[in-house]
Amino acid sequence: MLRTGQRRRLAEAVRVRLEQLEAGGAQFLILCCFTAHAVVPFLPSRLQERLVRLPDVALGLVAKRRESTLVLCTEGARLARLFESSPLWSDVACHVEFPDAMLQEHVHDLIYQLKTGLSPERGLNRLETVLGTGSAGALLCGCTEFHLLSRARRTSTDLSSPAWIDPLEYLALAIRDGRLADTVSGLGSVHTPGRLPGY
Repeated sequence: MLRTGQRRRLAEAVRVRLEQLEAGGAQFLILCCFTAHAVVPFLPSRLQERLVRLPDVALGLVAKRRESTLVLCTEGARLARLFESSPLWSDVACHVEFPDAMLQEHVHDLIYQLKTGLSPERGLNRLETVLGTGSAGALLCGCTEFHLLSRARRTSTDLSSPAWIDPLEYLALAIRDGRLADTVSGLGSVHTPGRLPGY
């Protein structure tokens, strides 16, 4: 839908779902899809103000590590410049790398293979094959499908591969431990990571 210019149509569908969560008493709203953040500017301001934005959380975690990080995301996320649009971008841009065109095509294809049933273990093997021995110190899960690979990676015994930065795992742990509020700068503004404790 992003490629066909139907962001407003997608934004309407997202708005309906977020308002259902709001009506149910949700204090914070999280879009569990990076690419869907392309429609955030089209949402009502009250919903925007309550969003914990995955691109901001992701870059906050990159800022904490401060090492070369390769972003694994959809072509839609690249097209929408989701990471470059974050208020944290200027602080971490020097640490962020994006795949070249050929690798990006492999990454995008892998995302859709995972969506259609490829096991995380096989997905991880395929990703490691196409990445080879790159220079990045960390891999950023810039698509929520890669959260599945991040979990599979934790059971691997290969300690030579790069570290994984997984914003969904971080938020899940924060919610579990009752410290989600510590990760945001406050209601009424764009939610960017605060202290990022314990990750």
